[in-house]
Amino acid sequence: MKTLVGPVTFWRRYYWDREEKEWVFLLDKALGLTEDHISPGLLQLMLLWATKGPSYRDTRDRLKEAYGMQVLSHEGIRQAVLEVALAIERQDANRVIEQCEEGKPKRRVEALFIEADGVMVRMQGRGSRKKLREAKVVIVHEGWEQRYSGGDGEEYRLKNPFFVAGFENAEEFWERVRGQLAARYEDIDKIPVIVNGDEEAWIRQGADVFRWGLYQYDRWHLSRALRSALWGSWWQKAYRALKREDLGTVAAVVAEAEQQTTDPRRRQALSKIREAIAAHHESMRDYRQRLREMGYQVPSSWRAMGAAESNVDRFKMRLGKRGRAWSVRGAQAVMTCLGKLYENVLPQYVSRQLQRLKVWVLDQLEAGAGPLTVDCTPPPVGVRRGTFPALQHGTKGFAPLFREILRFQNP
Repeated sequence: MKTLVGPVTFWRRYYWDREEKEWVFLLDKALGLTEDHISPGLLQLMLLWATKGPSYRDTRDRLKEAYGMQVLSHEGIRQAVLEVALAIERQDANRVIEQCEEGKPKRRVEALFIEADGVMVRMQGRGSRKKLREAKVVIVHEGWEQRYSGGDGEEYRLKNPFFVAGFENAEEFWERVRGQLAARYEDIDKIPVIVNGDEEAWIRQGADVFRWGLYQYDRWHLSRALRSALWGSWWQKAYRALKREDLGTVAAVVAEAEQQTTDPRRRQALSKIREAIAAHHESMRDYRQRLREMGYQVPSSWRAMGAAESNVDRFKMRLGKRGRAWSVRGAQAVMTCLGKLYENVLPQYVSRQLQRLKVWVLDQLEAGAGPLTVDCTPPPVGVRRGTFPALQHGTKGFAPLFREILRFQNP
């Protein structure tokens, strides 16, 4: 069996099945082994490295360093990722159909939260045909919980998050998101669904997909824009007003700073912020305050939103910050696997595909990639040498006889 630590050899009997009229290895069946005997851990490690990156070539080189020779080419590893991603997408789509048709039990929640952002991906092409394309990424979660149970610290994490990513247009993308939510949760049109993000049209459109959808202008983006455009006391005034939910004062500070500055770039940035506040004034207000005004009881555990940027950055590191160009299918496959990786369920999805993947990997190996592992230690040559305890007894026992024999063999 080829494993993460090299080949493991064991013996087992070959039995003749009188009823099925075939030879079988009963031990293999008991242990759940297949004929290819490739360790599930090895395949999972390969796919984990390929998903996290930084590249397929890096995964190829790391496997080569570990096993002493090339295991698979970078193209072979890429094809394996495509196979797994396609299987994941097919399983997710089937689950949506099954859950909606069979009426299986679903989770009940008070509200759902969606953090949305885009990732600019450099697409494949020649010369001027190489262009950037935005991939849509959302993180859906049920709220927040303390990172350490029983602790009284201020560290929180998202509760039951899952990711959806793709290159579809806004309508198709949000329909896919809605389908995923409908398959997981009960009565999604009877609970608030808060969509948090910047002012991109496709993000704002997400709130319209749900009956009680509420768009929240991402405070992180607003705060970053203010910090970049304002300076000195202007920034301090705007920051304090933003903390008080006083957007009127924020707009007044921005307008006053716009009149005072002589820098055309800064003036342009301030003008853009002022226009954004005027256009999205209601959406910039904290969603909790707006829900209270609508008569909704807001639990104290609900926090300010703004987790999109930090989570999407992990996608950007793999897709957008390595200087590589992608095909649509290749980028989609990596995003699919990354989403399952950050949900901590990628190993389970890979396990479901192991049998088919093992056969596929074996085909690649037989096509010329070479054996999966090599023996790192040379076989022993000649007679193994070692100490002879009987020689250490001086004139007692058989020590004199053995010394005479050895002296005769080595005169």
